[in-house]
Amino acid sequence: MAQGAGARVRDRLRARLRRCAAGLLAGALVVLSTRAAAVESDIQLWSAITLNHPINEQWGVHLKTRLRMDHDVTQSKDFLWRPFVSWSPLKSLTLGLGYDYLDSFRSASQHRIWQAVEHRLRWRDLTVRNRIRLGERFVDGVDGAVVRFRYRLRATHPLGGTPWYAAVSNELMVNLNNQGSGPTPGFEQNRLRLALGRRFLERLNVESGYQWQYVESRDGPATNQHVFLIELSIDTRGKPLIPFSPF
Repeated sequence: MAQGAGARVRDRLRARLRRCAAGLLAGALVVLSTRAAAVESDIQLWSAITLNHPINEQWGVHLKTRLRMDHDVTQSKDFLWRPFVSWSPLKSLTLGLGYDYLDSFRSASQHRIWQAVEHRLRWRDLTVRNRIRLGERFVDGVDGAVVRFRYRLRATHPLGGTPWYAAVSNELMVNLNNQGSGPTPGFEQNRLRLALGRRFLERLNVESGYQWQYVESRDGPATNQHVFLIELSIDTRGKPLIPFSPF
């Protein structure tokens, strides 16, 4: 009896989570499509590589690098270095702590310290990840730290009996304070992503797709960015620590 009641509760929670995910993604599409006509547009290319090295079953060290190209993929925009550590006390929960250096080629560079937590829920072949991240950004020319809150909802599902999977996610970013210059206070950007991925040779995971990004600016017009991306994730010991999306 107790097990049956518990199963019904879990089924109801999973159904609500699926409805919440669908509502969030649909809402993002409506908002972004409504505002897109009033902003500037750009085509970009993002390429990233992440190295994952497990220390033991719970701890791991990681390094992510990313190059972004903008102006219709004709100019280099910035390069990101991101070393971080992860701790997974449960198979469904991962905490992360990291540092970013964003080397901008045409605007102010940034140093960032961030903390993140990701929770995973699996229902049959569908995996849903909720990630919250808080970052303190130190931007050249801006006094003090700009504190940014990020929330991402991501779902992945294998494609039939193939080694491929489909991924969809939406991420909201909000700045929690106003330094008088630098990043705009309040809502800053939203990222809606559709991608395909596959794991190769037990060590390499490749994911590529399209991202629709809306970005607010303090001083200039907002931008509607069409981003084509490719991300490689390499596990040094031939298997992932615990299946999770590197921060």
